[in-house]
Amino acid sequence: MQRDAAWVNWRRGGIGGSDVAAILGLSPWASPYSVWAEKVGLIPGDDETNEAQEFGLRAEPMLAQWFTDRTGLPVSGTQQQMSHPARTWMRCTIDGRHDSAVIEFKTTTDPAWKTIPDYYQCQAQWNIAVTEAVGCWFGVLHMAGGRPRFH
Repeated sequence: MQRDAAWVNWRRGGIGGSDVAAILGLSPWASPYSVWAEKVGLIPGDDETNEAQEFGLRAEPMLAQWFTDRTGLPVSGTQQQMSHPARTWMRCTIDGRHDSAVIEFKTTTDPAWKTIPDYYQCQAQWNIAVTEAVGCWFGVLHMAGGRPRFH
């Protein structure tokens, strides 16, 4: 699935939530070097989604409805691009919002987590900083025998 070209260009113009864990050396998918090299144009960006990413993107509307059904908390602002009001290079695309908290939806084949992995905690903290939110909810679909949970 081809990513939206305007979103890809916007994302390349700053540091996004999924870049943070890589910059800190905590990402299983990217490194500090790969983020830098992509941002300065030394390596091509990832304009295509892989199968797992595509599934996750397609699952988000279902997860948002399921989150609302289970928690009673309505989700708004899905896939909303946001920049920090003063530091516009700080960017994120939030999966959703409830009142003054951001929401991250994840689909994973990992067994049910006891704690949120560091690489996702980095993304959540960044998204909180960018949006000036008060916290972050996680709606996670564990597809390896676990059941969906909220964190």
